[in-house]
Amino acid sequence: MDDDLPKQTGEDAWEFFYEKRVPEPDELVMVRVNSIDDMGVMCSLLEYNDLEGFLPLSEISRKRMRSVLRHVRVGQKQVLQVLRVDTERGYVDLSKKYVGAQEKELGSNKFEKGKHVHSIAKRLAEVTHQPTKATFEKLIFPLYQQVRHPYEGFKAFASEDEDIFSGIVEGVTDEIKAHLKKIVVQRMAVQPVKLGSQIELTCYSFAGIEDIKRALHAGLDAADANDGVKIQLISSPVYLVWLQTIDEEKGKKILGSVITAVKEDIAQSGGNLNIIKDPQPIGKDFDVATGASI
Repeated sequence: MDDDLPKQTGEDAWEFFYEKRVPEPDELVMVRVNSIDDMGVMCSLLEYNDLEGFLPLSEISRKRMRSVLRHVRVGQKQVLQVLRVDTERGYVDLSKKYVGAQEKELGSNKFEKGKHVHSIAKRLAEVTHQPTKATFEKLIFPLYQQVRHPYEGFKAFASEDEDIFSGIVEGVTDEIKAHLKKIVVQRMAVQPVKLGSQIELTCYSFAGIEDIKRALHAGLDAADANDGVKIQLISSPVYLVWLQTIDEEKGKKILGSVITAVKEDIAQSGGNLNIIKDPQPIGKDFDVATGASI
C-alpha cells in the first residue's frame, strides 16, 4: 500500500514520525489546513511527511454550518480523525465531526510527543553525520515497539542514565548515547521535582529510640539506592520522607513502599506510624535542609 503513495526525496523531506507511512482508520492526526473550496478542505498530515488529506464539508460538523471559516481556517493546525486511506488518489479522507475536547487533547499529546522525538532524532542524525532515515530506522522506530513511548524513555535516559536501547537495539555506541543525552537535556529541559510525605512515628518500648531508628532504616532499605530516598526529622515525632525525581507517579509509589516498610517494622515493636501528609510535591517554601537526617 505504501508504494502507491507519492514519495518525497532528500533528507530534508523526511518528516515521518512513525515507522508506518500512512495512518490507520480512526487514528487521530494533527493536520495543517492548506486550502478551502466548495468541495472541502485540503490538509497536510504533519506526522506523515505532509501526506495530503481531504476533509469533506459534510465531515466538518454534525450541525448545520453557516460558515466553514467558523470551523477551519487556512494555516490552522487541527486534530482530525482518519476515515480512510485512499492510495489511488494519494491522500487520506478525514473527519472533524466526532473530534471533541477529549479527542483533541489525545491527538495533541500524541503529536507533541512525536514532534519532540522527531526533533531529537533529526538533531542526532546531524551531529553523528548519519542519514536521517537510517537514524530513525535503526534507533528510533524500534523504541516505538515497546510499551513506553520514546518520549518517556528519553526523559528517563537523560535524568537516570537508563539505557533505553538495552535489549532493543544492538550496537549503539557510547558516543552516540552521549550525543543523544546532551540533545535530550537541551531539547526537553527535564526538570526534577521533589516529593515528600510527612509521617508521625512513635514507639514506647524499652528501646523506643533504637526501635524507631531501626524502622526508618528498614524503610530506606526497601527502596533502591538509586532512588535517592531520604528521611529527615522535622520535629519529634514527625519525619519527612522525600526524594527527587522526574517521574512523579513512580516517585509516589517509591515513597509509599518506604512508608509501608517503616510501618510494618515499627509495629513489631509495638509502635505506630500515622501519615500526616501523603506523598506530594514539596513547595519551594519548604527547605528540606532544615531537617536532621537519620
